Amino acid sequence: MKIYNDNNATTPDATIAALRSFDAGKIVLICGGSDKGLDLNALEQEIKKSCKAVIILPGTGSDRLKVDAVKAQNLEEAVSKAMEVSAGGDIILFSPAFASFGSFKNEYDRNDQFLDIIGKIHD
Repeated sequence: MKIYNDNNATTPDATIAALRSFDAGKIVLICGGSDKGLDLNALEQEIKKSCKAVIILPGTGSDRLKVDAVKAQNLEEAVSKAMEVSAGGDIILFSPAFASFGSFKNEYDRNDQFLDIIGKIHD
């Protein structure tokens, strides 16, 4: 399993690009956050086509996303759930598709928290 940090993907189009860069069916996507009012249809279609599983963070954007997903209360729980459902050869992709408002100070805080969580796993 490999873990990729695409924290700067704060729009559906950015997450779509990330999903398309990996083999379909092997991706465990961690996404979600605050709504920017953008169209989610293409993202929903790409998730359904590309992802083995989706772990979704709380947020107003997450609430609008119409995909089969496991809900997580925070980023640490999301990473833990992603690890549980992934197997050898899978990709864990953190690509939020939404803003960080509400759950994090900003996108840098979200990134730092993700790196800290992953760092603890590999220690």
